[in-house]
Amino acid sequence: MQVSTQDVHGFSVVSIHGSIDFFTSPSLSRAIGPLLDSGSEHIVLDLSGVDFLDRSGLTVLVGTATQQRYAQRRLSVVGAAGAVRGTLERSETDLPSFGALEEIAA
Repeated sequence: MQVSTQDVHGFSVVSIHGSIDFFTSPSLSRAIGPLLDSGSEHIVLDLSGVDFLDRSGLTVLVGTATQQRYAQRRLSVVGAAGAVRGTLERSETDLPSFGALEEIAA
């Protein structure tokens, strides 16, 4: 899994490529941690490059969303497709999900 972060349209965008699973989810959590600590108002997780998401990865996503909500900040997901989108839908999480970053910015 590869993770990169950048500011786009005033959002802290975390672009993820590869699988988010038991072995890689700790790395994702460590990559997101500084954004949570810095008080990023809106974190956007770009999952367009993710090909697999398991329960441990989902735990990181939901945990991040919970921390953001608790601090009265936002988290959104963009680009989830295929099996990853199916996993998110089956999990019945309330993560705001968009097709592309431009939809959030509009």
